[in-house]
Amino acid sequence: MDARPLVPLILWANAAGCAQIATADEWPVPPAASSSGGSSGSSQSGGSGGSGGAGTCNQTTIDRVHDDFEDDNANLELWNPYAVKGATVDPSDGVLTVGLVATAGLAYAGFKTLDPYDVRGCAVELAVLSVAGATAPAETYLAFDAQTEPPTERVMIKAQGSVLYFQHWGRNGMLSTDEIEYEPKKHRLWRLVVVFGQVAGQWSEDGSAWIGVGSIEAPPYLASAYVNLGAGTFREAASDPGTARFDDVRATQP
Repeated sequence: MDARPLVPLILWANAAGCAQIATADEWPVPPAASSSGGSSGSSQSGGSGGSGGAGTCNQTTIDRVHDDFEDDNANLELWNPYAVKGATVDPSDGVLTVGLVATAGLAYAGFKTLDPYDVRGCAVELAVLSVAGATAPAETYLAFDAQTEPPTERVMIKAQGSVLYFQHWGRNGMLSTDEIEYEPKKHRLWRLVVVFGQVAGQWSEDGSAWIGVGSIEAPPYLASAYVNLGAGTFREAASDPGTARFDDVRATQP
């Protein structure tokens, strides 16, 4: 297990609207370990669950967490955009595009929800039209972040090179990781889903059948978590990292 501090996606906007990053440390390359979760669970207003129950997604989460990016401007009532070290983020033409550049250190961009949401009993899904860094040290991700700044806990599904990961990060580094071979056309849809006391990373070709990458016992912070989607380079990229493109992000009742 990597014991270095949690460094990826540690991004937020300050009061002046400028993106900030917590540290310039290097993203640790994930080991080929695996972990699975147990069972517990609860829900608050907007849902019911209890121990081991699937639960009901909070209606506020369903009502607010959705964007098809058809409007050429960021929905600043929902999102807090961020961009660091030359990376760019552009919601236009029905797609959210994250552009990366060859650079030393961390260069990230994406959309993070302005407010935290109760994601217990919910699935947050999106279409991944392309991922960054087929040959560069880059990653494309969908994450649930803890409220702290920088976040001290995170679960995420991400593509890195030829691998699709489901990972759980804590204050001191990676806590668990599961992986499968990444197939872009097949793994077109991603989601993080919180049901039956577990949170899982899943993929789908058509949105009707979802296949798991991995799962863990749902951490308590998911009662009030930020949704974060984007891409970045985690060490110097000698080649062009390219772009990541997203569409149709939404919270649903799974």
